[in-house]
Amino acid sequence: MQVERGIQQAILTHLQYLENQGNVCATRTAVYNGFIQVGRPGQGKKIITKFITGRDGWSDITACIKGHFVALEIKSPTGVQSIDQKRIKAAVERAGGLYWLVRSVEEFNTLYTSLAWKHEYTQPESGTDKNDVGPI
Repeated sequence: MQVERGIQQAILTHLQYLENQGNVCATRTAVYNGFIQVGRPGQGKKIITKFITGRDGWSDITACIKGHFVALEIKSPTGVQSIDQKRIKAAVERAGGLYWLVRSVEEFNTLYTSLAWKHEYTQPESGTDKNDVGPI
């Protein structure tokens, strides 16, 4: 778990840098499914209640990269996805999003660069020079 946390933190730091440049919008996705204690301070009453945020199996990081929805699941080199995570992967891809299972910062950088590179050149609008191949 510590290895995954380190990879995740490094990727979040890099995503923050990319967000500051206007290339990405990303957040750590917190999923909590458990109990919390609620009540007003000083009343002496403690109420335990079920509290759920997010969805079981949801990715660790959710991002919009170059106009694409990307769910990033961070795993250690030997980590395995849960059944819920596999279901989320299928749902995200069925809906047209991207789901990246990432095991290192280098792997994230490769995927990010590949996606960013695809979007450097856009189709010319109709009526423009058909011989123009875009930036070189």
